[in-house]
Amino acid sequence: MDGAKVEDYTYWFCALIDAHKPIVDRFGHYPYRNAYFGREDTAGEEEWFEKTGDFARPGKEEREKLKVDFERGVWTGLDERLHGEAKRVSP
Repeated sequence: MDGAKVEDYTYWFCALIDAHKPIVDRFGHYPYRNAYFGREDTAGEEEWFEKTGDFARPGKEEREKLKVDFERGVWTGLDERLHGEAKRVSP
């Protein structure tokens, strides 16, 4: 952002907090990241997804792939998904 002022950054920082804090306060984490951590969605999270149009939630097929990766202990990044490779991750 050329010519951005502290006020500009402050505004966007506060907007991000305003948008994200209620989600974390309600669920204790970001529900749209559940698939990345091998967590199942709770009934409350499912309801929230329905109300928000699946906000930032990976599609069902992607969630299944992430679940398999998590169980295998690998991370398949976007580039690797295109080329069919996965990298083992250490805990």
